[in-house]
Amino acid sequence: MGLTFDIQSAPPAAAEIAAARERLERDLAVIERRDWKFFLSAMFALLVLLAVALPIGRDILNKPSSDPTVVTAFVLFTPYTVFFVFNVYNILRHRRIEEPRKEVRTALASLDDLAPEGVETVVDWGRRNAAIAEYQGRVAAQGRVLVQGEMDAMKRVFHSMDMKNH
Repeated sequence: MGLTFDIQSAPPAAAEIAAARERLERDLAVIERRDWKFFLSAMFALLVLLAVALPIGRDILNKPSSDPTVVTAFVLFTPYTVFFVFNVYNILRHRRIEEPRKEVRTALASLDDLAPEGVETVVDWGRRNAAIAEYQGRVAAQGRVLVQGEMDAMKRVFHSMDMKNH
């Protein structure tokens, strides 16, 4: 999902970054629509449960001569059924919507342009590390600014080399 940044390889062009950003925004829109559909279907299921349990069930439970039936059991266990439906809804929503949405938002954040403070930090790393300086030169040759994902990749490289020196 998105682009992977490796300072040992050629940096992605601005067109690739724009295409990845557009694709991720479409994916996020699909996830948002899926979220609403999922929410509405869960609410519909709960409303059906309550519509059956309250009007029909009240009449059955209020009759003193009524024998226990399946409907009586359904009415009595409606609160537990509602609790079960909400738990299943929350588990499925987390797996199908929240986790992919978090991944897409993280990938979109990695494609944002680097803040000026971040540029200063990366320039400082480039002074101390030849691989980072070379990658910065390749990005500058493309005529674009660094994105957050590239800074994160450089940070990993810089800290791994910094750890080797200590």
